[in-house]
Parts: sequence; structure tokens; C-alpha cells
Amino acid sequence: MRELLYEIANEAKEGKIIIDGDDFNIAFNTIIYDENKIVFNNIENIEYPNLIIKNRNLFLKLLNEYLALSLNSKRKVPNFSKNFERNKLKLIISYILANATTEDFLNPINLLNRNINFLRDNTFSYLNGEIYTEKLNNFLNSNIKIKNKMQSIFMETPNKIEISFANELNGEILEYNLPSISYGITEENNEKVCYIYSIQNHDIKKESSENQCKFQKKIAREMYKINSGVLESESEEYKNYDDQKDSYPENISDVSMSSIISVVIFISLLSKNDISKIKIVPYLPIRFLSRDLSISDKHDYIKRCQLQERNNLIQENITDKFIRTFRRVKYHFNDLNITSYPYEVSEYMELTLSNFDQHFNNNILEDIFAKVSDVNNKENSNKI
Repeated sequence: MRELLYEIANEAKEGKIIIDGDDFNIAFNTIIYDENKIVFNNIENIEYPNLIIKNRNLFLKLLNEYLALSLNSKRKVPNFSKNFERNKLKLIISYILANATTEDFLNPINLLNRNINFLRDNTFSYLNGEIYTEKLNNFLNSNIKIKNKMQSIFMETPNKIEISFANELNGEILEYNLPSISYGITEENNEKVCYIYSIQNHDIKKESSENQCKFQKKIAREMYKINSGVLESESEEYKNYDDQKDSYPENISDVSMSSIISVVIFISLLSKNDISKIKIVPYLPIRFLSRDLSISDKHDYIKRCQLQERNNLIQENITDKFIRTFRRVKYHFNDLNITSYPYEVSEYMELTLSNFDQHFNNNILEDIFAKVSDVNNKENSNKI
């Protein structure tokens, strides 16, 4: 395993890890210590993050444990034409590092421990077979369908929660897919903590029945009722914002209604399972850098600078909207508390859930939260 780790480190120094003849834009420098002595050091490119392994033996021990759990899980790994087992291990190692945070590069032991716990956690195993809530008071009296699903090795976390509104018309099952939540649950200081990595929209199916198209449009229109009264709470700066003249002001209006609903459903699941600490992961340096690497060999210097500037803006917008979504949910939900923003205490946005009132200032979201909370873990309903 040590040889494979060194191979990955040497290729990452060049900005590309090669697996079965394919290039993966994963770039970092590496320094490895063993008994307080440097045994490997290829820190050269100042633009790349530095992976600092302070205890090689412990790192390799945990890496073997993580690999064994990953191989025994149902996470999808692509097929390789040759050296299948070795390439599979190389891919798994490469992508746990590709999905590392800035702090993880300084302490990869924590990265491995956290991901081992992600794989062992079974908090939402009762959702593996999907469940349906009771009918909502809104959204055409639809049910909420919730399913826990394992993700491929390329994704940030082993699991995601898939969510949709479901209804039935003339024997046809109709669904409106909401964004899924990529999450991992671990234990820190004898308390469960949930890490949220992304809120991801589903691909839209091109072929839909007439009833399905009508259902989608009606649900989309109903979602905008959640906006009632929100603009009035915004600053005058935002209300009078002119995108041709002004820098973009702080706000909670520029968010996706479907993302708000998914987050409310997810925090209801967390509250139901007595998980009160949440960490939002706003930035993964290798994923950001990979976009720059993908253009580095294809354009001249001026074009590269233009595309890199665009990539910076894309990342900034993604991060801002991700954080803004939780600020918006906080606006509606009294029991969601923001304890710190990214890079105030840690690189995470940190939240806590209290169980005092569970009161929303929006009846639609309150109904959604309550219906999810009422689902019985033991007796999963599979009926619409």
C-alpha cells in the first residue's frame, strides 16, 4: 500500500493521476513523516495544496481499514480493462483525497477516521427501502418520498438522501424530484455530527407524460408561496440593487425554493434522530483546482487567465448560494442556530439544532417538517 500511495503522490505532483490509461485532474504536493523524520517530500508546486502525513504507519493502517470498508460497501466503482484490483484501490485512494477539505490536507488522519465513520454509520438505514410521509396540506396533497442511497466512489460522501413529492392520478405515479443531500455522519466528542457536502439537483427527464408535466408545473408554482413576506425583511440595499452598478448585497432571497424544502426535510430527519450538530462543507480545494487544470493545456495564457477568472466566479457563486440556503432556512426556523460561518472558527459553516419550539414562520415548511417527523422508523410506509 505504501508503494501505491507514493505512486499517487508522485503523479499528483504533476497535476494528473493516471488510472487505467485515463488522466484524472487531481493535484497536490506531499510530505510524509515516519517517527518524526521526513521519508517522502515532493513539495514543489506552490499552487497545489500540501498533503502532510505526520504519521505514516497510522495513516497506512487507517487507509487499509477505509479501503476494506469501501470494497465491502455497495459504492459503485468503474470497470477497468487491466489491473482491476490495483486500479480500483488507486481510484478509491485518489478520490478520498480529491474530496478532502483544506484542513484535511493538514490532518489526513482525521479525514480517514471521519470517512471510516461515514461508512459505518447506519443512522438512516431505515430509509434504504424508501418511505412516504402522510399527505401534505400543500403541494396538491402529495406525499414526500424519502430514500437513503449509496453514491459512487467519485462523490464526496458514501450516502445521499433522495427526496421527491409523490402523488397518484388515474393509476399513474407522479413525482417531482427535489435536490438530494450528500451527507456523512460521524461522532465527535461523544456526539453525532452530520457533515453536509452538497445540495444536488436531479437531471430532468426529457420524456414525461402529459400528467407528469402538469404535475411538475403545479408543484413548481406552489413552491414560490414559500417566498411570501421574505423580500420585506431584506435590506434596502438589496431591494434597490442594480446589477449594472452595485456589488451584490447580502440577502436570503436568491435561493432555490426546492433546495430550501430539501434542507428542511433533512434537518427534520436529523432532529428526529437526535442529531443536533451540523457542519456545512463549502469548499473542496482539489475539485476547484481540477477545473483550472482541465483548461491549462488547451489555451494560450490570456485565454487561461480569462477562464480561471470565470472558474473563480463560479466557485464563489456556488459557495455563496450554498451558505445562503442555510441562512434562509434559519430565517424560517427558530430552532436552527448558526454558531459560526466558514473560516471564523473552522473552515465549516457550523449549525446546531435545538428542540425548544420547532416553530417556523412559514406554514408550508412547518407542515413539511412535522410530516417528516411523524414518520415511524420501524414501520416504513410504502404507500402513496
